[in-house]
Amino acid sequence: MAHELQIADRWSLALPELSGLSHCRDTVHAGQLLAVGDRTFGLYRGPAGSETPPDPVDLGALVRDLTSNPDEGSQWEAVTADATGRVFVLQEH
Repeated sequence: MAHELQIADRWSLALPELSGLSHCRDTVHAGQLLAVGDRTFGLYRGPAGSETPPDPVDLGALVRDLTSNPDEGSQWEAVTADATGRVFVLQEH
């Protein structure tokens, strides 16, 4: 028997291209989603069951320390978080 997928919720994010999506695993942010795109140095975190889109997380200090050229885009392709709240982002180059 085939199962049919149903859309539970949807948002529009200020990301030109969504590349990675994950759930937060720490107790402070449990039930929230993480999202990254490969054009902007933006990490979004917000509730999975909300009518409002996730909020951007300020990454100014992190982005300044990256060796990537901001004009070439972040090339972030995946995101995940561990139980302590640390966020890991996979960068393409």
